[in-house]
Amino acid sequence: MTYIKQDTILILTSELSWHKIREDDNIRILSPQGYDITFDGHTCHYQEIDGVDRGQFEVDGILWREGHIIPDTGLEELLGEIKEAGIPCLNAPEVTLKCMDTVQIVRECLSNAILAKYCKFELQPYHDLDIQAPVVIKLPNFHGGIGKWFVRTAEELEEVLDTKQKISWGEHHYNGYLSKEPAISEYLLVEPFVSGNDTRIYVYRDRKADQYRFKYLYRTVKEGHWLANRHTDTFELYDEENEEIEELCMEAVKLLHYPDLVGIDLIRNDDEITILEINNDVPGLAALELNDDYTIHQTMLANIKSLLN
Repeated sequence: MTYIKQDTILILTSELSWHKIREDDNIRILSPQGYDITFDGHTCHYQEIDGVDRGQFEVDGILWREGHIIPDTGLEELLGEIKEAGIPCLNAPEVTLKCMDTVQIVRECLSNAILAKYCKFELQPYHDLDIQAPVVIKLPNFHGGIGKWFVRTAEELEEVLDTKQKISWGEHHYNGYLSKEPAISEYLLVEPFVSGNDTRIYVYRDRKADQYRFKYLYRTVKEGHWLANRHTDTFELYDEENEEIEELCMEAVKLLHYPDLVGIDLIRNDDEITILEINNDVPGLAALELNDDYTIHQTMLANIKSLLN
């Protein structure tokens, strides 16, 4: 009897939903936030954060779903090890590593003939800002959302700018949200405040069908708030054929070196579309899970198996 080895797929994620759809014991799931993980070639070594060794196993392919790259976690080094070992991985390590440089991604968007039409933001050095209220100020970061402020009046703007050194390190909370990782550059993202329908488009690759597919998420914001991603009141998943949106989405796909999953956040107001953000593999899938829609999850697993075959 001939023994045929089954490929071992490692899902690196903190998203609990993957445990629900794990098909067999050849799919392992580890959280980079919960373990100290290293690679020696295709051998994965992992231990508890407190140093307790948990063992090792051989990995044939990796599904990377850990988007929040915080500098002191070593996730950048982990991606580098995966890339150096040549382990099939999606999204590919070079995609995630590229997207860690938010400032460069913004510059590429602004220099892109198609995307620039929808990008209303600009980069300005935080030590020499030239802006007027009302305006939205964002900090470039490692995917995590250090800070975002909607400044309504000249007085609010002056207060923010008086603390701009703290803002640059994500230490100041001002009518927005905050996390601890530092900004990756001296620049701030500045954009006029726009209102309309907040829409996320999940753009995901179906390798078997050799095409990209689109799923739309429409979000409304709770009364008294303005951040739909943090203060969602309702959400609706739907499919739509929109040639203009699909064209700009595919331009983002090209810019990010053809990832298997990317999220594009838009504001849609009448016939006007404004790009808010392009994330490589960050887009949270919670809205899909709440709707019992695991199409993207299953497609990603099928994609990594396709890479191995």
